[in-house]
Formats: sequence, C-alpha cells, structure tokens
Amino acid sequence: MFRVGMPVVLLVAVFTVDDAAIAEIKIDRDRGVASIHGEGVAIQDVRPGVQLLDSSDKLIDWRIVGPPHKSEVHETETPLGPGRATTLLWSHPGGYQLAYQITQLQNHPGGTLRCEFSNRSDKPIRLRRFFLIDTPPGALQVDGSTAAWMTASRYLKYARYYDTLHDLIERGQLRTDQSSPDDTVREIPYEEDFTLYTNHGESGLSISAVGDVSWVWTHLHTPKNREQLRIDVTSEMTGVLVEPDESRSSETILVSTASWKSASEAVVQYLRTTFKPRDTPPLFGWCSWYCAGAHVTEQHCQKVASYVAKHRDRYPFQTLQVDEGWSIGRHRWHANGKFKRGMGALASAFREANVMPGVWLCPATPNSQRIIDGRLVHFGGQGGHGVRAFDKSWYVGARIGKPTTGSLDPSSPAAAEYMTGELKRLYDQGYRYFKTDFSLVADIESGYWDPKATRFEMQRRQYQLWRDAIGEESYLLACNGGPARAVLGIADATRIGTDSNQKWAFCYPPNEFGKPSNVHGSWFPILQIGCASFYNRLIACDPDVTRIDDTGNALLDPRFVGQNKKAQHYQNMDTVQTFHGILSLYGGTMMVSDLLNDSHFLTENKLRMLEIMHPVTPEKGYNLSGGTDVLNSQFGFVANRDWGKWISMVTWNPDHHESQNLKIDRAPAETADQKFHVWSFWEEKYHGIQDLSYEFDSVPKYCSRLLRLTPIDSASRPTLIGSNLHMSMGAAEIANVRTTDDTVLIELVPTAGALEGQLIFSSEDHLEVSSATGCEVFVYNSDESIFTVVITDRDRNSDQKITLQKTENPRPTLRQIREDLELGPKWRSSTSTTLKTK
Repeated sequence: MFRVGMPVVLLVAVFTVDDAAIAEIKIDRDRGVASIHGEGVAIQDVRPGVQLLDSSDKLIDWRIVGPPHKSEVHETETPLGPGRATTLLWSHPGGYQLAYQITQLQNHPGGTLRCEFSNRSDKPIRLRRFFLIDTPPGALQVDGSTAAWMTASRYLKYARYYDTLHDLIERGQLRTDQSSPDDTVREIPYEEDFTLYTNHGESGLSISAVGDVSWVWTHLHTPKNREQLRIDVTSEMTGVLVEPDESRSSETILVSTASWKSASEAVVQYLRTTFKPRDTPPLFGWCSWYCAGAHVTEQHCQKVASYVAKHRDRYPFQTLQVDEGWSIGRHRWHANGKFKRGMGALASAFREANVMPGVWLCPATPNSQRIIDGRLVHFGGQGGHGVRAFDKSWYVGARIGKPTTGSLDPSSPAAAEYMTGELKRLYDQGYRYFKTDFSLVADIESGYWDPKATRFEMQRRQYQLWRDAIGEESYLLACNGGPARAVLGIADATRIGTDSNQKWAFCYPPNEFGKPSNVHGSWFPILQIGCASFYNRLIACDPDVTRIDDTGNALLDPRFVGQNKKAQHYQNMDTVQTFHGILSLYGGTMMVSDLLNDSHFLTENKLRMLEIMHPVTPEKGYNLSGGTDVLNSQFGFVANRDWGKWISMVTWNPDHHESQNLKIDRAPAETADQKFHVWSFWEEKYHGIQDLSYEFDSVPKYCSRLLRLTPIDSASRPTLIGSNLHMSMGAAEIANVRTTDDTVLIELVPTAGALEGQLIFSSEDHLEVSSATGCEVFVYNSDESIFTVVITDRDRNSDQKITLQKTENPRPTLRQIREDLELGPKWRSSTSTTLKTK
C-alpha cells in the first residue's frame, strides 16, 4: 500500500499513497489493528488500550497486543449518515473486557473510534484513561517534506502548540517526559482536537472529540533518536469508579481525512446532533473591564447607562455588563462600598437604557481570600498564601482528602447550593446576562463527590446547575477556560480568546521561537478566531472585546494608564482596525469596552466605529487556509443573496518585524481565473478589476486590508461593489438590491450600520437619484465607471428605500462635491478617511 522511500528528514518516512488508500479507514480484524489513510498522510498500526487502578491502587496499563477474541460487523446510522461499524473485543486475565468500535462512514471520508470497558471481576476498579489511538514509532507518516505539514488544533490552548512537523522537532519545542527512564520521550499535547494539514488545508486529517463523555488529548511523540514519529489519542476518564458488572464508554472521536473546511463542517454537524445547541444569537454590548478594571464604580456604570439611553441611535447595545470590582470579594457576591445603592439599583439603571442588565462573577472559584502578614484579606492583595473561603468539603478533592483551595465541586450538595443561590439572588435583582469567569472544574483524579463522573461531565453538570438557577430566558456566557464542547446546549456563548487589552499592545516581543512572549493583546485572539472559527456555528463565540479607541488605556484604573513599557509593538488605529475587522467578519459575540461618556471618547469617528459593526454580521467567517495558516492571515466569508454574491475578507500582516505584500489568493473563488471588483473598506478605495493574484504592496506589520471582492456581472448591469455603512460591506445593512435595465432599487435595514455612509456601484452608465425615503442621498462619479451613493440622515424608525436611475447627465466629481457648501459637509460625515483617529 505504501512505498517507503528515503526520508526527507530523520523524522518520518516519505511514502506514496495509492488511490485506493486515500480517505478511508482499513481494519485488519485478524491482527486487531486499523490504519487511517488520507491524501498524503497515514496512521498505521492503530490499536486501543486502557489504564486502570485496581482496588489496591495498582496501575494496570493494558495496551492491546494480538488478535481480538471476538469481532463483529453491522450497519449503523451516525450524525454523518450511514456507517459500517466493526467491533473488536479483547479479554484480560484480571476479568476485564475492552471493546473497540471503528465506524467507517459512507458519506464522509473517515470514521469514528470509541472504546468500552467492562468490569467482569468481583472488585471495583477506577478508569484513568482510554487509548483511542495507540501506535508504535513510525506509525504517523506524511508524504513529502515535513516542513510543509502544519500541526494545529481548533482549540489552541493559548495558541502555544502549533508549528510544522519539522520545526516542532528541530526547535525542541516539545515537552520533555521522563516517565520512560530508558528512552526520553518528547511530546506535545493538543486538547480536544488535532489537525495535520498541508496544501493550504486541502490535504491532511483532523481528530476531534464529538461525544459527551470526557476530555480528549492528542500527543505527538518522537523517540530520543528523532527518527520516527508516533501519535496517541486519549480519552481522560478522571479515575471514575466502575463497579463489578458495570461498563463505561470512552469519548467518541471523529477522524476525518477531508479538507480542513469540510472536516470542520463535519465536526459541527456531529456536535449539533450530540448536544443540540441553543443557537442563541450573539450579543452586541458593553463591558466595564478594560476601561475601568476592578476600580469600576456605580457612578461610572450609571453614566454609561444614562448616555446610552439618550443615544440609542448611536449606541444600539443589547447588554451593558459590569465586570469585576463590584463585589465584596470573589466569594461574597454582594455589592461593595462603591455600589452603595446595591446591585438591584444598577440592574434597574441598565434596564432603563433598554438593555439586558449584565454582571460578572466566578462562583466556581472563591479563591480571593489570602493570608497576608497574618491578616485575612478578602479581595486582592499580593503575597501571602491562599485560604479556602468555605468548608473544605465543598472543594474538588475533598472526598479523597486532597481538597483544592480554588475550585468548588459541582457534585457537592453544599457547593451546588451555594453557587445556585448566588446566581438566583442576582437573577432576582434583575440581571439576565451572566459572565461566569474562571469556571474550569479542577482536575484531581477520583476527586469528585460523585465518583462515577468524569471531569468533562462535572463541567457540564456545573453549567447545568447555573442554567437552572438563572432560567432559560437568561443569557449565559461561559468563561470556563476550555473548549466549547463542554457547554454546548447549556450556555448561550463561550469565551474562546485570551484577554485583548491593548495596554499590552498588539503583542509582546517574540520569544526564541518567533512567537509573542505573552498571551494577551490582539495577537492570540486573532489566532483563536481562525482556528476555532467553525465553533461559531455551534455557539456564539466570544474572542474578547474590541474597542473604538486606539490607545488601549483604561482611564479609570490607575494600573492601566499609559503604555506598558515592555510592550514594544504598540497599538495604533491601523492595528486596532486589524482586530476590529477580523472580529466583525467572524460573526460572534461583539463587546466593546470604552469610556463612552468621556470627552476623550466623544469624537465623531469613534461614534461611527460603533455604528459600522452593529449588528453582528449574519455570516460566519472562517480561516481561508485553515489547518495550515495558523496565523489566520486571510479570513472571511462568502455572502450569497438573491441580489448578489461577493466575498468579504481580511488579509493582514502577522510578521513581527517587516512590511509584507498581502495576498488574496485564498479567497474562495469559483474558478482560479475569476475576476473581481476589489474595494477596500478602511481605505475607501476601489482597486479595479483584479484576479486572485492581486497583492497589496508593503503593508506594515500587524496592519490589514478589509476587502469586498465582487464577481464581474456578465450582464453589464449596475453592480454594488462596496459599502462603508457596515464592516460586512453589505451582509448586515442591506436588505435588498433590485436591478432592472434602467433602475436600481436599494432597501436598507434601518437599524443596521452607520447613520451616514456610502454605497459604491460599478456602472457603464451614469446614475442619479430618482427617489429616497427615510434618508437623504446624492451620487457622484468617484472613478471611471464607479459611482458613490452618499447616504445621510437615516431615520432608524422608518423604511429606507433608494431608487437610482440611469442618466446621460454626467455626475459631479469628488472634488466638486467637497467644494460644495451644502454637500461637502454631508460627504465628510459619510466617510472615515478624513476624520482624526484621536
């Protein structure tokens, strides 16, 4: 099947995959092994295994060797259609059985793997982990140079674990594990999901957890001699108790050899069937954290609420959320002295602004008490040591005598009562948006009050407790520090990115591996958006806040004033626009954190920045070279309406040092030589008719181009090719465009986008305004066969319809418009290019 040749490097062997082997799982029932084949990649000699702790705490590491005692095959239905399930069964002398089920999918390249353990002994045991894929050295093989193969994940765990196969080995970036004294193994873990792709994400494989049982880890291993690579995938069972005559199943993993995009779509489809997500729309709102920090006050929140209430046409928020700083401590969820009227009064003020009242808390981790110089400090403070806020029986690990000082046990009745009680009280005070932070359940083997629950099941139990406490009508944002799968169907949104506070600038200086040396700023949220983009089809994903201001300074919190001197890569408005554009095309939760009522903020361009990202775009952006372009340098979506089809995309320069030419070559065109009108949002500039070979010259580091690519209309009718009313460039703010031989009818969404803005049309004939309702409109000739429709004074409360008609009368030029005493000011209010950035 494989022709093994000379290795490119001393890591894996080069091989050739024949056509029959591509995109399938093969099972050798006699040997009890499987092999997984994709285009240019294979995993050979796949076996299962299980690790147990018997009643005397002795480790039993049962790795399968040899043929199964029994095997059977049957047809089955899966969330991805029909499949052929093969079950292999082995028996252990200790009285245990292990079943390994491999389901080959008929309608998708790949299949699923799962194990089931049965305790046929007369004593209880504890399950540590299943090995869903256990392979010998050299089992993982790729075709061609290892430098062309990127390892990554849809959940990057602070985006640290990604690189080419070649660089992971050569840089020594793998974690050292001394557990095997005779052969030091260097390994790298990928949580939940592992991808290995080449050819812009078209060739490779992905391994993803798709069930509701446990966390999954993928590890790459290379022996000390660095000649061969192997892989294992484990289902972490957290020491769950299995009584005699009981059985426990592992997690199910989906192994897909489709392209990264197709594999991602399959993962989403599988998870939708498993968890039935809530499909709550993402919210657009304001958070106090980055502009006030823990120094937030009642007066600050009241001022913001009053200002938003007076300017609903400019501030169309759905929620206002007070973050940390309002409570007595991280275990006493009552208003502190800065909120003298109480939290109910603040919720009322938010409701009067016609928004959903929002609040931050971390009920699972009451970890703010410290002993400092012999004194108990309830909140904050440096040094000293942490102490438990509650009885030790409430904490993870108490059942085995090792309670944590930080994480409550959701299966402890007392801890569950406390957490639900705190949430219910805030609900009764009027809050309906709950940001639940620091909520990842601690990992202590066999450490939960419920001895038969995995850590993953504990995570879901905790969030179900909270959902029950705040009701179905409340909006629950999970900040559990883990992948979205753990909260699907329970939470409405989940945090996927690290903190984006711009006091840290775009990123800290790169480390020796060329990656930023911190996980805060805009860099890592951008990477997470690219890798986790398809999660956004399951739950509203929150990459963290963007902002309108370009300084990144939180003016009310003394800790945040001024630039951080360590941050050499400072923010400016151009780099803010990079994060802003990617976040806007993503289609996830959109939160800002600016001093909305402060004179520093009240400039026209900052108000406009709020307007052009509301509402959240209905399309869902994705990494256009997912699996290989971890830096997410080309990102966007295809919008397909009855009235037109186009691509909205961001291309940005992630280089830490130099300007780069930016490409658009990964845009999802129907043909390689397809031609487009290229219009640039931030520049408000038409770049002519181009194909995917077009490049933008010398774009500075961390800067971007936000583009609309509109296919050429073969009918030669007027074609909408750009919009600066909204960052989606037509997807959110335009309801319809109807074109006849002589006229163009435009229907806007009254509440979407900026109050003043421009639509750009390509037309062989001059266009003039025939009629306009709900707004004022004029047209000028901005380029050859390009006409700009200027829209001002939009009435949010009425229909907005514009009719253009062809005319033989030439339209005025931009120069003439700017010099016109009446139209010049209207044009200036419709553009961002002439406005100051500070």
